[in-house]
Amino acid sequence: MHAVLNVSRAPVIFSHSCVYSICNNSRNVPDDVLDRLPANGGVVMMNFFIVFLNCDPATQAKTSFLKVADHIDYIKNRIGVDYVGLGSDFDGVGGATPIGLEDVSKYPILVAELIKRGYSDVDIAKVVGGNLLRVFSKVESVSYVLEDELQPDENLISFDFASVNDSCRSSY
Repeated sequence: MHAVLNVSRAPVIFSHSCVYSICNNSRNVPDDVLDRLPANGGVVMMNFFIVFLNCDPATQAKTSFLKVADHIDYIKNRIGVDYVGLGSDFDGVGGATPIGLEDVSKYPILVAELIKRGYSDVDIAKVVGGNLLRVFSKVESVSYVLEDELQPDENLISFDFASVNDSCRSSY
């Protein structure tokens, strides 16, 4: 995460992550990375996978949508509401979602909870899509600037290298 923040000229998207301080999963974003995010302008997209929300295997099955709101609150309170969004991963977690957030039709429940916690309409708009749209817009702008500067590396990674080099593959 730090390596990307060190080199990226565009805002970064931690697309399927939660807060490491709440659940110490390696996919989650630690505080020292969160603290760098405002300077970069990126966003952490809350994943709804209960394993990333709640690290206690004994209680994961009872994880509710309130835990998602807790992760959102943590980021809002630490670095601001401009750096958090929703990256549910409904199609990738095999139904292991929090109680009350089983599918996109349940988003109003999460929004109602954020309103109860004092989020304004502007804050809600940012969390449910505005922040991601802002980041994508900036990324696109940076891409136009870099288009003439940097050309993509068209060298193919050999299958033999990729198959023996685990760093090229995710464990998920």
